[in-house]
Amino acid sequence: MIGIENDRILVTMDYKNHLQVLANRFTTFACSFDTREKNKKFAWGLALIHDKSGKDTYTSNSATFSFAKNIQISKKNKAVMAIQAGCVQKYIDVNKLTWNNQFDGTGFDMNLPSGENSDANYFIPDISAGSVWETEFGNGKEMRAGIAAHHLTNPVLKANNIASIAIGWNVSGMATLPIDNSLMSIQPSFLFSKQAMDEWLERWQGVPRQRGFNARYTPDRDASYLSAGVFLKTNNALIFAAGISFDEQMSFTFSYDIGTRQNLQGKSGGLEFSVNYSIR
Repeated sequence: MIGIENDRILVTMDYKNHLQVLANRFTTFACSFDTREKNKKFAWGLALIHDKSGKDTYTSNSATFSFAKNIQISKKNKAVMAIQAGCVQKYIDVNKLTWNNQFDGTGFDMNLPSGENSDANYFIPDISAGSVWETEFGNGKEMRAGIAAHHLTNPVLKANNIASIAIGWNVSGMATLPIDNSLMSIQPSFLFSKQAMDEWLERWQGVPRQRGFNARYTPDRDASYLSAGVFLKTNNALIFAAGISFDEQMSFTFSYDIGTRQNLQGKSGGLEFSVNYSIR
């Protein structure tokens, strides 16, 4: 979340290829930038996301601005309050869809007129808000808990009279637990999301973090490390992830998910690749 990390400037780029089991898969490209002012009380950032579904049939683009206030509760406790506002553009190319009117008796002929309305191209304003609390226990032990709400304005999708987008809720938690007399730590975490009737739980189980050197033992240097772990998205996917960080400035993360739903078992999943660059 913006404002919770100690980075003065953080740039993130992300690519995700969803559901490779489908011929016309979904892809996501995202990039974000956030920074905080000198006294670290305020932070702001920008995020751009591009989603593409099928054979370029359905695309979504969003641009959002975030602002956060850092509240130092005590020496070892702090909280961040943030709000995000922006605009989402959605486009549906009906000419790339198949309609009943295009069935010629033996198959679908895309050259036949569909009889449908023209392409849908519309813009949706969107607002989200959230908060994170963080505490330190000493010896590198930390814990975070957060809550966020998305689509607070219940934006309406105008294409084909689709109903408003329901408010979505996220509840998350994470702990960093260094292993005594070693250069490793465990990071258990969870994420619970709910929107309308849909909900899922994602959990990072027992993540060992192997450090090449640790800032606790070399205070004049930032930590570099390797990381690996497993996410479990209930009734959906099993996700394997691995990453490497250089001097806590540049990091690369790769993940691959395998579908666990009955209709996806044993079939290929999707991959995701992220790059982070920070200046402290």
